[in-house]
Amino acid sequence: MSASGATTRVVAIREKHGGIIGLNTRLVVYADGTLTVLDRESGKDEEIRQLPQERVRPLMDALSRPEWKEIAPGYGEPQVFYLEVSGGDKRTVIELPAQLGSHSPVVPMPEILEEVLEQLEALWRTEGYSVEPPAPAG
Repeated sequence: MSASGATTRVVAIREKHGGIIGLNTRLVVYADGTLTVLDRESGKDEEIRQLPQERVRPLMDALSRPEWKEIAPGYGEPQVFYLEVSGGDKRTVIELPAQLGSHSPVVPMPEILEEVLEQLEALWRTEGYSVEPPAPAG
């Protein structure tokens, strides 16, 4: 999504699922530099942020590498807290520790998955500038 409301290609989605009370977070990264951020863990409403498009390029590059195509569908035994990452025509689920607020996986992962998670975390923490959601059609 861009500031004008036009949609662009989704590059990646990172979702953290947390416990029985649903402390979920979600980051959607678009090719044009738009981020959609939902942080229920911190009690925040969905926010749309706009970054320069070049900030998304390292993530796009990582997701297009051959190593990314080889990631497994899952790492560990996701139970109470887990990360779900999709992008580059792949999806994987990663076990997280049961502590509230932890985003560090508890199982070994391939280097490419660690790189993608680092890129997503960096985008998550980037403020950018907020964009008003488009008005509903009608």
